[in-house]
Amino acid sequence: MADKDNTPGGNLENSLAREGDVESPEPNKNGNSETLQSIRNVTITKTSRGFGFNLRGQVAEGGQLRSIGGELYGPMQHISYVLQGGPADLAGVKEGDRILEVNGQSAQAVTHVKVVQMIQKNPEQVSLVLISVSKEEANKLDADFIHPPTSIEISERKHINVSIPEWRKIFSNGESYIAYNIYISGMFIISRRFSEFYTLNASLKAFFNNYKFPKLPKKWPIHLTDSQIEDRRFGLEHYLSNICSSNSVFSSDLVQSFLGIEGASEKDILSKSLPAKSDVILKILLPEKQYINITIQRAWTATKVLSAVMSKLNLSSLAERYFAIFEIMEHDFMRKLHETEFPHQIYIQNYDSLGETSIAFRKWMFSVSREILYDNDEKIFNIIYSQAKEDVNKGRIRPDADIKMLQVLQQGGKKAEYLSIVRAAKDYAYISFPPAITEARKDGQMIINVGFTGVELIACDANGVKEKGMDLITLEWDKIGEYYTDPEDCSFRFQILREDKSPKWVQINSKYYIYIEECLARAKEEFENSKLVDHNVNSQELIQEKKITTEASLKSIKTVSKRIPSPTEVKEEIQDDKPTADDEGL
Repeated sequence: MADKDNTPGGNLENSLAREGDVESPEPNKNGNSETLQSIRNVTITKTSRGFGFNLRGQVAEGGQLRSIGGELYGPMQHISYVLQGGPADLAGVKEGDRILEVNGQSAQAVTHVKVVQMIQKNPEQVSLVLISVSKEEANKLDADFIHPPTSIEISERKHINVSIPEWRKIFSNGESYIAYNIYISGMFIISRRFSEFYTLNASLKAFFNNYKFPKLPKKWPIHLTDSQIEDRRFGLEHYLSNICSSNSVFSSDLVQSFLGIEGASEKDILSKSLPAKSDVILKILLPEKQYINITIQRAWTATKVLSAVMSKLNLSSLAERYFAIFEIMEHDFMRKLHETEFPHQIYIQNYDSLGETSIAFRKWMFSVSREILYDNDEKIFNIIYSQAKEDVNKGRIRPDADIKMLQVLQQGGKKAEYLSIVRAAKDYAYISFPPAITEARKDGQMIINVGFTGVELIACDANGVKEKGMDLITLEWDKIGEYYTDPEDCSFRFQILREDKSPKWVQINSKYYIYIEECLARAKEEFENSKLVDHNVNSQELIQEKKITTEASLKSIKTVSKRIPSPTEVKEEIQDDKPTADDEGL
């Protein structure tokens, strides 16, 4: 990785002050300090249109003091956009206002993310202390400031499940064109042509001139292949999801008219569409190529589908948070579905493209000590065992033990011993993401692995082959600072904390950027929870106990492996042991 410090918007050192580096107040032409226009308190009450403003500011903590009206202030976030007629506008908030305090707390020299969290702490109302400055002052204050790539829209984040899962060819009046089918919450709403998206985008840019809209797919003068149309569909879906996540943009007449839902509530929208209770069959892959069919409603989210699978397999609902529904991606990578995604929609979208189904059910747990607590539950244990076998066979897990040793245990029905060895593997319960582009490497790519104790970064080429001479970078949780996703360029960004140095920002561009963030949050949560007393058993004691058991198993299996038994001997051993569960079943 490069030695220089990188913020999401540039060199971090540009926005950090050196110790004692203070700018003196600058006199104006009359010899007096610049006149402060106003310091005032405002209270903004959230409405259906949100708070009605965006803000921008530094992403790093600290910074150089600046003079405003003869007083020295630390770096402050500023108002970059005010929705006309919105709550902030009615409260007297102006573009360019600097935020001194949020709900009684100082907002000087505070990170962008922290100020956002302070504002969002009370979801209904926020009190701000603002400083108004002239345009000239604002330009001077921002001269050396490097903005983060996008502003976080305080007022506006709205979760609308908008998707474009399919397209179709239309023949009308001797003309043929492609229509893209738009869905909201899994229900078909309307079809639109590609040219209509461009018209909408131009109108929105003219109306919301301070809003940073995502890019639309490029226009092509030639006839598109099905593959190119599919790429365009994906780009349009990304664009539409992004603009509909803004409450103000989604609620505008332009978008409402484009979607054909003028004046309709979300309940009205769903009632006009496919019946929400229409039953469908969803085929789901279990570990080791086993399948189940469940009857669901087409508009069920991943959360509801997960509950249905747990019930179908007769698994304890208490363990539900440690399992998840996944989408099978290219090269057999498993992407966990977000709780609000629609598995049936994804299943239909990928039909016939990835085998019998593109939806899978798997364990989603990073803590081995937590996993061990479920070993006494036979059904859950068998699923964990089956997934471990599958991951070993597919190379996702690389145990230290010889594969023949594991085969002996597997053939003998020694599931506990098999798992004990596999759990000792360094990459057990790791999520290893496909190679991704990163700003930290100009000519290569990077693999990010997320595990219980932290993150690994591996320099590689586009095919995932580790580059010679490049060290593995291991980051434990105390070395990882703030992190966030940027949908504008599908990137995940995080800080590497360093002693006696400013943090280094690392950017990873991947279509799995949301899943990367989700994995970090979950793994870190499990790690933090492991510090507490867990079911009256200390996590470190559990791990040490597992290590001792594993070492004993390895010692035993090395002796057995000197002479691999014949099938007859294995059969006799199985009969003597009388296993309680079928090795091949769940």
